Amino acid sequence: MEHSPSPPTLVQPSPPHSTVSQRDHDVADPENNATSSLPERFSRLADLLSQSSPMSPDDSMTLHQHLDALESLLDPRPSLTREIAKCRPRSSPLGATTLPTDSLPPIDPIHSINDRSHSQLTAVLTEVTTLGTEICHRRKESSHIYDLFTRERQELARRILDLEQEVDELKADIAEGSAEREALKGTVHGFESWILRGQKHDWASAKRLSRTSRQKWTNKETEDLNESNMESLLEGITAWLRGWNDIEEGFHNRERERKLRRDERQNMQPGIARPESRELEGYPID
Repeated sequence: MEHSPSPPTLVQPSPPHSTVSQRDHDVADPENNATSSLPERFSRLADLLSQSSPMSPDDSMTLHQHLDALESLLDPRPSLTREIAKCRPRSSPLGATTLPTDSLPPIDPIHSINDRSHSQLTAVLTEVTTLGTEICHRRKESSHIYDLFTRERQELARRILDLEQEVDELKADIAEGSAEREALKGTVHGFESWILRGQKHDWASAKRLSRTSRQKWTNKETEDLNESNMESLLEGITAWLRGWNDIEEGFHNRERERKLRRDERQNMQPGIARPESRELEGYPID
């Protein structure tokens, strides 16, 4: 049984020793390399690499180092290339066992990108739809709450106007009551003054009678004078009481009218309808 010789371990990458052709001779010839252009040399190297047998890990690492040096010399944008290289998936080293390309299904990069974008856009659409539904719900909630508090504000405004009107009427009633009390006080003071004037008149008459007792006035004349004064006093008191009764009746009538006005105003002002808690059901406030 024949055994194939194993390739020797090389420090520098070299063409495989299994096949030696004219192209291998051209690559190794310095004169031919000097006259050939760089693209031709790279093309020949690519052909040799495709036809070569698997390399050792050391040879593969050395070859990659030289290729990195060439790329850094020829690349006008080394920083961008490095960023792209970082994102590029690591390829298996040369010589590793690879599956035949015929067994792998063809991959369409545009189709895969479209699928990924479609899934992302679908997720975004779902979130936006949910957000729109939530915003509509919050808008309805805010509108309902705004209507409730607008109605309450209008009721409070009307209530404030009614209270201001009631305050004005109460002030007018207080002023009217004060005027009536002053009138009653004046009437009482007038009656007192009239009584005092009558008493002073009686005292003066009594003094005149005592001075003129020497003129022999009879008891009949004194009695007539006293009776006349008493009748005048009684008539004055009776007239004053009639006036007082009229004033008191008017005072009570006006008080009843004020009370009726207050009762009617209170009956015409129903209580403010506060928004019940059940009106806000279904509208939670976070």
